[in-house]
Amino acid sequence: MGLIVKWDKEKFDVGVELFNTHHKRLIDLLNLLHSVVDSTNNKKHIEIIFNELAKYTVYHFKAEEKIMDEYNYSHLGLHHFEHEKFVNTVLDAIEAYKKGVTMIEVIKLLDFLREWIINHILKSDMKYKEFFKDKL
Repeated sequence: MGLIVKWDKEKFDVGVELFNTHHKRLIDLLNLLHSVVDSTNNKKHIEIIFNELAKYTVYHFKAEEKIMDEYNYSHLGLHHFEHEKFVNTVLDAIEAYKKGVTMIEVIKLLDFLREWIINHILKSDMKYKEFFKDKL
């Protein structure tokens, strides 16, 4: 199967190159996870990629929130809440995966991750594009 999400610079450009780079990496990890689930279904590899996705997500969210805080971005609180909720969902999913879930549940999780990442970038993150335009 192909990519679960195709990086499109025009579509996903949030106006902050650092965040664009982070978003591309998150999408790359999601595509890698999809590829491993689709082709090998190797539990250990899937778990490693899940963990990497979780770690990188936390790294990105902290970097994004730090810059938002430095520039007094007014929607930081809501953004942080969205981030926290997503991280908790991913961590819960990793724990569920370790305990054993069906492939249908893994596929549902992949779909959730894809939808959340796309929607978060296109809706929540696009809100700061104009705010950071002349600042970064």
